[in-house]
Amino acid sequence: MTIDQNKGMESRLGPVLDPLQLNRIEAVHRGFLYQHLYAVACLLAMVDTGARVLACERDEDIEVAWPERRGYLQIKTRAHPLQWADVRTAVEGFAAVRAEHAAGRRAGEPFLVLVANVEPGRKLAAMAKRPDWPQDVAIHWPGGPRPVLGLPPAWVDLAEALRWCTARAASVPFGSLAPQTLVAKLAAHIQHLAAGAGEHQITVDELPDLFEQFVEQLQAFPAVPGICHPHRSEPPADGEGRVRLIVGLAGAGKSTWAGRAAAHCGGTPVYFDVGDLPPAAVPSSLARELSARLLSSPGRPVEAAMLPSGTALELLAAVNRRVDPAARVTVVLDNVHRLDHADLRALVDTASCLRFVLLARPWEGQRPLEAYLGRPAETLEGWDEDTVAAVFAGAGCALDHPTARLVVELTGGLPLFVAGAAQLTRDSYGRDARAFCAALRERLHLTTTAQDILIGYAFAGLSGAARQVAAVLADAAVPLTMVEAQQLAAALVKGTPTILARAVRELVGSGLAQTFGDGRVKLHDSAGTVAAEEFEQLLPEQSAAVRCKLAELLEEGLSATRDIRRFGRWLRLQAQLGKVDVLVEIAGEEHFQEIGLPDELRGILGAIAADEQEGTSHRFRAANALATWCHGIKDRAGHAAAVGLLRELADGADLDEWESGTLALRLLTAAGEEGDVEELRCRYGDALSRTSSKQVERIVRYTYATGLLYAGRYAEAGREALEVAADYYEHFGLDVEDVVGASAEETRALVESVGSWVEDCKHLADCLFLYVVCCRHLNASYGLAAMHAMKFYYLSGAWRSMVAAGQDAVDNLLEIGAVDEALQLIDRDLLPLTTQLALLEQVIGLRSQRAVIVAYRGEPEAALAELEVLEQYELTADQALDLQAQRRLVESMAVKP
Repeated sequence: MTIDQNKGMESRLGPVLDPLQLNRIEAVHRGFLYQHLYAVACLLAMVDTGARVLACERDEDIEVAWPERRGYLQIKTRAHPLQWADVRTAVEGFAAVRAEHAAGRRAGEPFLVLVANVEPGRKLAAMAKRPDWPQDVAIHWPGGPRPVLGLPPAWVDLAEALRWCTARAASVPFGSLAPQTLVAKLAAHIQHLAAGAGEHQITVDELPDLFEQFVEQLQAFPAVPGICHPHRSEPPADGEGRVRLIVGLAGAGKSTWAGRAAAHCGGTPVYFDVGDLPPAAVPSSLARELSARLLSSPGRPVEAAMLPSGTALELLAAVNRRVDPAARVTVVLDNVHRLDHADLRALVDTASCLRFVLLARPWEGQRPLEAYLGRPAETLEGWDEDTVAAVFAGAGCALDHPTARLVVELTGGLPLFVAGAAQLTRDSYGRDARAFCAALRERLHLTTTAQDILIGYAFAGLSGAARQVAAVLADAAVPLTMVEAQQLAAALVKGTPTILARAVRELVGSGLAQTFGDGRVKLHDSAGTVAAEEFEQLLPEQSAAVRCKLAELLEEGLSATRDIRRFGRWLRLQAQLGKVDVLVEIAGEEHFQEIGLPDELRGILGAIAADEQEGTSHRFRAANALATWCHGIKDRAGHAAAVGLLRELADGADLDEWESGTLALRLLTAAGEEGDVEELRCRYGDALSRTSSKQVERIVRYTYATGLLYAGRYAEAGREALEVAADYYEHFGLDVEDVVGASAEETRALVESVGSWVEDCKHLADCLFLYVVCCRHLNASYGLAAMHAMKFYYLSGAWRSMVAAGQDAVDNLLEIGAVDEALQLIDRDLLPLTTQLALLEQVIGLRSQRAVIVAYRGEPEAALAELEVLEQYELTADQALDLQAQRRLVESMAVKP
């Protein structure tokens, strides 16, 4: 039931098609990283243990040679105890290694150590104690006996490995190398050795020169902050291709990324900033820098002066001929947007023995350069909500997940802007992140931010048409198709479609707007506040014309996309355009609660309901909308207040049929919440006697079942809900078996012949979900009810309810032992949906549930790490209790060293 990406949804890459395959791939890479870190640990211990040579990926994963002995190490990472099948090939194959040593073709006494992150299983442990077990083969695991002096300990996981290596690196006498940086550089060097560099080996005598080389490489790079957070979907330090283009807006932290990448990449990195040089001087200046850095030595300190004379490119070509291609030299060129793309191409073509990483802001030469490279630029997309929460927490400002998401929307997640926002929140807004966001959104902040300066500078360089289109896109706030964007811009900008399309391209080219794979366009989040100021400068009749056109475009697409973000924007437009009648009318619909009620709309509805100058019908419908929303979010006090107002309005009023029926249903629910079962049954009988159709009767029965649930009559409520669900199945002409195993689209084909099938699917899902809730209260099994509820919510576009039912479906899968399927359901369907539709209040619960699944799959440390990330948010009371329970469960599954 993966949501169609074309239905008004926004995603960078979208979910993977096979999450289980992704998990297997991740496990493979965790194994390689563990192996590389163990090699780093051996390298750091060489001086103290007397080892002379370390080799990677020869006859074994790691080989360590001492003057009189030689160790062969096989590294294993497993989620279960180590088995004989895991090591049999290595143990039996070691006979050939013994023979080489016995014949004198290899020096030293050989031994094999099987290093694992888990203890040996019962059978393997028994085998290792038998007399016929080879005496030169040992097993090394966390907490086990140290089999060979001089070997580092085995670790449970990567976090422990990094801690050990970092602590050991702190003793290396190179004060300018931070321990974390040294470990990262050594791990990259080990990976380079494993790929064949240096004949797969390094000697202890080479270590001082290697460390000195690291120092020299990193001195020229921009300083990296002590606490440095990665971007979402960040480009890797070592990527594919000889020439890479990394693009990010001002404030994205391109130079910081380069400094951090240099600490993690293999080979020799060189940093060169072209920003302050005349373009014509760049090749010759780069040539002399490379000569000084790569070709000079204590014996040849004037290598740069010995370069031949000639043009700038000829000078670079001379350096290129002297560079060893096997040295894997990577040149990081910063600010290349200052260069013409043709000059840049000539430069990288001339230096064919070098690898290049080109750092740039979006600029007009980007597209031609991408065409030359044959692939799009890699991008620095900014920080995600978790990182924003960590940065704000570091500044002493707690914020919940929805507010973290709002910070991302207002700043684009760009590191410079987020860091400034955290400091401003601390210093000027009493550590209240919501107050800061409100001020920034309304442009009421008094302190000029880096974002104001940098984005304002970029905005000032746009053409008049592009600035006006940016203002229109800022007010739209949701992605639009290119046709919609042009139609909307035409309400303000005078010009042909060609002029409007050129303006959109100008925005995209400058990085201030972004396009998606399905052709939609949206203003970049970081540009929203500046562009909104442009919109505010329009004449009232101009802004009204734009918003009327936007409302028209959004309404036309609602039935096709059922995108709740577009629906939410359409609702806010009704308020902005003064169409209170439309807002009040639509607010009472069931799907209203699926969008989440924005604060400004809730305030408008509350004001209408309380305004005695408004007509009774308007006030009634506004109060009913508030009751619907409060009921959906389990705000019983708010629901009781709204129902109380409905009662007041009904006294002495001549209610129409809809209003009378609505009041009857509200009173049913209220009686249940008050625990008055007698009143509940009395009102149920009265409401049932007034029903005019089977459709209304089913709604009344469902509401009665809801009242029973609130009154604590779980068994009775569950039976009633299931009976109503059976009536809906009969209404559709279906048996439950027709739905079992059927896809959502196959189910849709079975029900769409019924005239009101969308609403009826929602009601059927409500009944099934109510049954699930009752079963949970009774600790009873609910079978496939949650899965089927999820399916019918999907068909009706009730996304928020679909996620809630999906969580129960996940629990059901866990109960029957289908752990991988449970993880797949969260990763493929539920979490992507919360991201695409900004269902922010459901993210924490889903991710904590996912952490438990990860623990069930044998990765409790990864699960605890995820819970720690979630605990940095400001949590509601229910979220805090949920996380505490999940943590206790995960800790009980953690493997103790």
